[in-house]
Amino acid sequence: MEQFAIATPKGRLLTVWEIMLKPFQHSAWGMILGILVTYQIIHQLNPTLFSNNLLALALFGFDKRQLVLSKSIEKISACALIVLFFQLKCAYEAKLVSYITEAPRVPDAKSVEDLRERNITCVVSYSVPVLGYPVLAIVVLPYEL
Repeated sequence: MEQFAIATPKGRLLTVWEIMLKPFQHSAWGMILGILVTYQIIHQLNPTLFSNNLLALALFGFDKRQLVLSKSIEKISACALIVLFFQLKCAYEAKLVSYITEAPRVPDAKSVEDLRERNITCVVSYSVPVLGYPVLAIVVLPYEL
């Protein structure tokens, strides 16, 4: 059984934008965007339903009117958003701090296909028996075949 080893460069460091987006999966970012869009649609269709801006209240603590004096639907919605955004903010901060202490990288290449995806030229060398003598053969696999 033949075995071979591939020496690959380490994965590159992530950019700042990749680090900022990495703490949450796409589904979490979609949920946050969905909440923002849903709230804006509700606010446009019925501007008198909520006396406070619930997103400003949940994220920053800004309120026009005390929550105690608000309607029950506004209290329930505000409490739910406050708890949700508090949990999301804590999780985001924890992941961001861990990325700052140890800089994240793109995962290392594990196969020849990974190397081709990263546009790294592959050089394969092996010995071929010619007339009973081993001859070194080098094959260069460019990115485009």
